[in-house]
Amino acid sequence: QGLLEDDQTDLGSAEADSRYQLLKRTLDRFEQAKTFGSLIDVPVEELDGLYDLINQFEQLSDTGDTMQKPVSNQLLPIVKQSLILALRYDAEVANPPYMGGKGMNIKLKKFAKDNYPCSKSDLFAIFIERGFLWLKETGFNSMVTMQSWMFLSSYERMRENILDNYTIENMVHMGNGVMKIAFGTNATIFRNLHMGCYKGFYSYVENSD
Repeated sequence: QGLLEDDQTDLGSAEADSRYQLLKRTLDRFEQAKTFGSLIDVPVEELDGLYDLINQFEQLSDTGDTMQKPVSNQLLPIVKQSLILALRYDAEVANPPYMGGKGMNIKLKKFAKDNYPCSKSDLFAIFIERGFLWLKETGFNSMVTMQSWMFLSSYERMRENILDNYTIENMVHMGNGVMKIAFGTNATIFRNLHMGCYKGFYSYVENSD
């Protein structure tokens, strides 16, 4: 508590300190950061509080006492990465990792089931849904992924959710071997906006070998 106050106070007062509570939530979120990575969602409503924490810790890392300096330096990277995940962007572009349920450990499998029930079958599909949470309204979610989300029954709810709530602006569907891998892929630009009558540009590329 002395890190956030000029004078040392009763630790019980931390329960009423919004900065302390925000820091506690942030540390709890990133307890499994090496497993969940950027799938961790930080509410945009916490942006102002995170900026305040960063400013305070940067000051304490320069002017704090012998306890405040090292602790502030330790906490700063965690708060900064939380800020990055709380920001909302005009566009995001990714080639997310592929990992089926069999490759997930127990914690990641439970996290996927609890937070991404429509796309839990593979990490790449989870990242497609996660991508929309990074965006401002009408932002672009651009992904190069496996093609399986377009066809398999396990992704039916995911497809329905995309068609009901977002727009597929453009898609290039690439057959087996086009990207020098054994399975088909696609490059898709989704819009974080539903436009029911929109006609995008869609094409299929076949391997000529």
